[in-house]
This record gives sequence, structure tokens and C-alpha cells, in this order.
Amino acid sequence: MSPDVPTSPEDLITLRLARRVLRRDVGRVADLAGGLLAGTHQLDPRRLTVFSTVTEQLCDELVGNQAFESVLLWPTLERHAPEAVAAVAPDARHVELRGVFDEARRASRTVVRNLTARPAALATATDHRDTGSLARAWDAVRDGLGGFFDATDDLLVTVVTTAVPRAEWVEVLEEARRRLPDRKAAAARVLEVATPEELALLGDRLGRRAPLGRRGAGRRRRTDDALLFGADGG
Repeated sequence: MSPDVPTSPEDLITLRLARRVLRRDVGRVADLAGGLLAGTHQLDPRRLTVFSTVTEQLCDELVGNQAFESVLLWPTLERHAPEAVAAVAPDARHVELRGVFDEARRASRTVVRNLTARPAALATATDHRDTGSLARAWDAVRDGLGGFFDATDDLLVTVVTTAVPRAEWVEVLEEARRRLPDRKAAAARVLEVATPEELALLGDRLGRRAPLGRRGAGRRRRTDDALLFGADGG
């Protein structure tokens, strides 16, 4: 295939799956936070430790995804379709979302401190307000991130597949992979949300680099997820 031809929809598989992972992970934390507020979920000391770790990691991943989009993704699209990119104002949306992510991180740390100091059964009125802030903060992340993805998913597909040469898109993905702090763990999480058809497509597109043998990677994260969210991770 000529490197100058437009990118095909199949070449966006890793981007689509990465966004799906973030949607899923944010949704699980938001549901858990809501359960803490409603009293239907409890965090014993071990689960509290995992909650702290998972929320910190997820906030880091959200910020890291924004960095990828701001530095690599949107500038590439803007070079080829400036008017289309300007219509969704990704930079302004990123600034707004970063504030939402930061608030979720602060709220998570506050609830961890509260529950470390005293169990939920001894919670003060301030503790309860803080738990409410936690639930609202993660709902805001879910709504904001989901809204941004919903507003830009189709645009990404349209611009990348009609205007961005395949060779340039491959370079974007390669640089994104180089920036990952743990490529194997990231690949393992992608596998968790991929359908059988998408797994086959990953194998076709990535060849020897396909992460099909990386299910063992990220085992600690999956163990933590099972403890925090349940055996099914939901």
C-alpha cells in the first residue's frame, strides 16, 4: 500500500480501543463513587488502598491521553483539515476537562484521607459532603470525557480517513506507543475491551507487534480491579 494513500478506518483500531478503555475505567470509578455515597459500597482498608492506587493511575492516564491528543493527534488533523478541527475546539475542551480531572483527583485523595482516619460507620457530616463531592466529580469526568469523545469520534474517522496519509498516521501511532510508560500493560487493557473481530483486526494491522500474547501483562492491575469492582470488573 502506498504511504501516500489516505488512512483506512481499520487503521484507527488502536485509537478507538484506547478511548473505549478510558470510558470503561471512568465509568467503573464513577459507579463506585456513587455507591459509596449511597452506602451500597464500602471500602475496607485493603480496598481503600486499591481505590487510591486505581484513581491516581486513572487520572494519570486521562492526563496522558490529553497530552497525546494535544501534542500529536489534533495538530496532525489540523494540518489537513483546519476548519473541521476548529469547529470542535479541542484545545479549549482539553483545558476544561483538565480541570475536571484535577477535581476528581482532589476529591479522591480527600475521601482516602477521611476513610484512613475513620471508617464509614464513624463518618462525620464533613466526610459525607466529601463523599458527595467525590461522586459528583467522577460523574463530571464521565460526562465530560464521554461528551468530548462523542463529539469527536466521527470527526476523527472522517478527517483521518479522507485527508491524512497513511504513512503520517503510522508515525503518530508509533510516537504514541513510544510515549507509553508501560506498553505491555496498556496493550493488555486494550485486549480487555476488544471484540473477537477487533482482536483479529489488531493481528492483521500490527503483525508481529500485535499484543495477542500480552494477556499476562497488567496482571496486578486486573487483580486490583477485581478486588475493587468485583470479579467481573464491573
